[in-house]
Amino acid sequence: MPRTLFLIETNGDLTDLYGAPLSEEAAGALIDDRGGRAFAKPRTGAHGEGALFMDRAELAVRRRANTAYIVQAVARQHPEMAAVNPDTLNTVRIDTLLLDGAVTNSGAFARFGRKGEVTDNAYGGRFIVAVDLETGVLRGPARQKLGFSTRVFPAHADTGVPFDGRQVPYWDDLRACVANAAQVFRPLRSIGWDVGITPDGPVIIEGNANWEVAINQMTHGVGASRLGREAVRHWAGGSPDRDAEGGAAGATPAPGA
Repeated sequence: MPRTLFLIETNGDLTDLYGAPLSEEAAGALIDDRGGRAFAKPRTGAHGEGALFMDRAELAVRRRANTAYIVQAVARQHPEMAAVNPDTLNTVRIDTLLLDGAVTNSGAFARFGRKGEVTDNAYGGRFIVAVDLETGVLRGPARQKLGFSTRVFPAHADTGVPFDGRQVPYWDDLRACVANAAQVFRPLRSIGWDVGITPDGPVIIEGNANWEVAINQMTHGVGASRLGREAVRHWAGGSPDRDAEGGAAGATPAPGA
């Protein structure tokens, strides 16, 4: 994950990740050490709402905002992902599913922000596009979350860069990364991971319990994912009994699992 630089408490106090107090000067120096810009988001927020880039001046403002923030280093983006939209960190949402003790993936989609924005979250009309699980290649066109538009977008509306056929870099490394992370979070069986791609490889941004199965269906097709097939088997009474880590037979481990 991107390094956590410090926390802002609701009362404006500054601490490191372990609760030790920091002065505003020390916090500002951590931002300066990373080019004068950090990434901050509310600690109790969702959908990317309230996320912002922070410099020293913004730090002073946010200390008076009555909101608790986590402040992190800005993740550098791989040029292949930045070519589609350079303004946000464009991430891959990929799930992990524990079946018979093995880690498998049900589906993946990429998210691309808009010009001048801070996040790529699908809320707010950003673009979502299916990713082929085996190859890591985008399978366009892109869509927007239902409620914003039913249009399809062969290319990014702001940059004109086509989606279909673009390779997500470090794809095998990305799948191995989330497979290893899933083992750490046992006995949780289903987690959706947001993964950024840096020039040096994948970096997990966060994990989600509610990981937008509906978007996975929208980009890949209803029932097309392994999770969908397992759910149908379960509801139809055809799946075997499951324990805390078990599941249907036939799970294929993700790379590195």
